[in-house]
Amino acid sequence: MRLQPNLRRWLQGRSYRRSRTSPWDSTLAALLTALLLLTAAPASAPADVRPDGRILVDAMEYPWSAIGRVNAGGRGYCTGFLVGPRHVMTAAHCLFDFTEGRWRGANELHFVAGYQRDQFLIHSKVASYETSDRFDVTARRVTKNAIHDWALLTLRDPIGHSAGWLGLMALNSVTLKTLVSGERQILQAGYRSGRAHAMTANPGCQLLRRFAGGHGLAHDCAVYHGDSGSPLLLFAGNQVHVIAMEVHLFELDGRQVGAAISMTAFRDDAEPQARRALDQVGRIWKNGQPPGIGSPAADLPQDTIDQLLAELGYLREGGTAMKARRDAAIRAFEADRGLTPTGTPSLALMNQLLIAAR
Repeated sequence: MRLQPNLRRWLQGRSYRRSRTSPWDSTLAALLTALLLLTAAPASAPADVRPDGRILVDAMEYPWSAIGRVNAGGRGYCTGFLVGPRHVMTAAHCLFDFTEGRWRGANELHFVAGYQRDQFLIHSKVASYETSDRFDVTARRVTKNAIHDWALLTLRDPIGHSAGWLGLMALNSVTLKTLVSGERQILQAGYRSGRAHAMTANPGCQLLRRFAGGHGLAHDCAVYHGDSGSPLLLFAGNQVHVIAMEVHLFELDGRQVGAAISMTAFRDDAEPQARRALDQVGRIWKNGQPPGIGSPAADLPQDTIDQLLAELGYLREGGTAMKARRDAAIRAFEADRGLTPTGTPSLALMNQLLIAAR
């Protein structure tokens, strides 16, 4: 069912620096709510792609600390991730109030980085946000529209210095081929429904195919309501990069799969508005930034590594010092996996542990 053009334009809106409210006739509001539910049902059902193998991680350790919750006026949340000291990327539809049929004002939004079990150590209100002029909120589950489902939030406070931020990567054809073939795997992390107060990671995911001219990526990560706006990560040694952002579910060959916007959409003519918006952030491509000195967030995921080593049976209780036991456990794991022995915690090691624990 299609809405009238003038009503569609009103729903989409264009200005993001003010709250877009107007009186509603109660009958019209009820009708519009029903239409929105029919045409833009939230991605609330889990992707029935494979069993949920998501793993709890310590959200106050980098890179997880750069991922957080976008809380929307006490009426829901999505996931988002820092791409600079004051900037957060998330899905645009997360900012739309489907009950009232309007875009939320920036003053209704609050970003909490490294959120874990009601812990509000690193957070900021949102000063403003920008969304794509080409995004149709009433048709967000249409694949061609999905690549416009992005939002860039500008925070009041530069909390990225405390939480760190993630670097973006535009995939080249060689890397994309290795991901689709399964030679390399990706990882998704966010705040899924059912575990809204704990970050979980979804390791060992595979890209399935491209859509929307190659600017959308279908994947087999088990994603849920709350995961919209979460990053799809690619580890390369001790660097981690965002290659795409989760936006919704769609059907592929009779099954539901995740759909994400590839970061390549923001480096070419697919989304020139996003490219211009990201230019204001600064140097965000390739490498991110761990938390700064004195931050409550750790710049190395040591607790997550310890947890994974213990779950895999490598790290056991004992009388020796923790560091000695950890080093021995890491060496044993590396030997079993045929990895170069290091005996030290690192992002590369955590990635291998996550895949093994999956």
